[in-house]
Amino acid sequence: MSITQRFFGVLVAVYALTVMAPGHAEESYQVALSDGSSFTAQDFIGMAEDKVQAVARTIANPVINQRELTCLAKNIFYEAGNQPEEGKVAVGLVTLNRAQDGRFSNTVCGVVDQKAVFEVPRTHTVTKQVKVGWFGKTETQTEKQTTWLKASVCQFSWRCMFVRPPMKDDERWVESQRVARELLADEENYESLRNKYADALYFHATAIKPSWARTKERVSKIGGHIFYKEREYAKY
Repeated sequence: MSITQRFFGVLVAVYALTVMAPGHAEESYQVALSDGSSFTAQDFIGMAEDKVQAVARTIANPVINQRELTCLAKNIFYEAGNQPEEGKVAVGLVTLNRAQDGRFSNTVCGVVDQKAVFEVPRTHTVTKQVKVGWFGKTETQTEKQTTWLKASVCQFSWRCMFVRPPMKDDERWVESQRVARELLADEENYESLRNKYADALYFHATAIKPSWARTKERVSKIGGHIFYKEREYAKY
């Protein structure tokens, strides 16, 4: 047994004795992994090093909502699947920042699915026959009428489009899931990017120039996206 395996064997025992109810022996306490397997402290004997590391991550971050993970990974994949790693992380952080901001949905899936609803005018011409004069002569008259229609725009464009489900062996999907998992697990390897995009709430493709961008403060350009935060005077 390696030092790493021995260390995490002790960690499982401590976790079982402190977190679980009294009476749960470390030998019988099981931790389930995302691949469906499970282990006890005794199972560390002969366990491969990469499996030990996976177990360590599971113990350190035992609860990640699978639905929220999938929503975040899909948003990263469809919005930034072809972008560099920082671009993927930035899209993920914008999503998480919105969930904590208070002006958007308070869940990751809610943020991803959110739509802005507004009314747009539609003008059309109406033709009708009307009677005029004493003898009831009819004439054709046309007039323009305006009606207001409700329209919705997805906060993330792919949610209003037909998209194919990610292929499980697509490297972009694998990477998007990894980035999403590490962001939700609050791991330290993205600490500098978390600081850089701490207030980022918006982004758009470099190929377009939306009018709202003039009211925001630019944070960074990475890959094919430009990221923004609120300007101080525009927050309230």
